[in-house]
Amino acid sequence: MHLFFALCCFFCGPWERESLNAKIVAAISQASDCWGSWCLHYEIKDIHVLPRVRESMQMQVEAERWKRREMAINMAEGQKQAQILVSEDEKAKQINKAAGEASAMLVKARAKADTIQLLMAALA
Repeated sequence: MHLFFALCCFFCGPWERESLNAKIVAAISQASDCWGSWCLHYEIKDIHVLPRVRESMQMQVEAERWKRREMAINMAEGQKQAQILVSEDEKAKQINKAAGEASAMLVKARAKADTIQLLMAALA
C-alpha cells in the first residue's frame, strides 16, 4: 500500500489524492467497525519507497525538466531565426529598391545624354 500511495502522490493530481484519502479512511473505518471504532482522519507522516522506485521517480522528474528546458531553447532558437529572416528580408527589399532607383537614374541619364548628343549634332 505504501508504494501505491507514493506513486499515486507522485503521478496523480490533488483531487485524486483527496479521493484516495477518503477511500483509505472508509477502509479503515470499515475494518475497525467490528471493534466499535471508526476513522475520522488519515494522515501519512512518512513514506518509505524502494530505492529503485525513488530513482525511477527522480529520473522521470529530471526527464520532464530536460524536456521543458529543451522546449524553451527550441522556442528561443525559433524566435531568433524568425528575427534573422525578417531582417534579411528587409535588407533584400532595401537592396532591390536601391537597385531599381539606380537603374531608373541610369536610364534618365542616358536619355539626357542622347538628347544632348542630338542637339549638338543638330547645331553642328
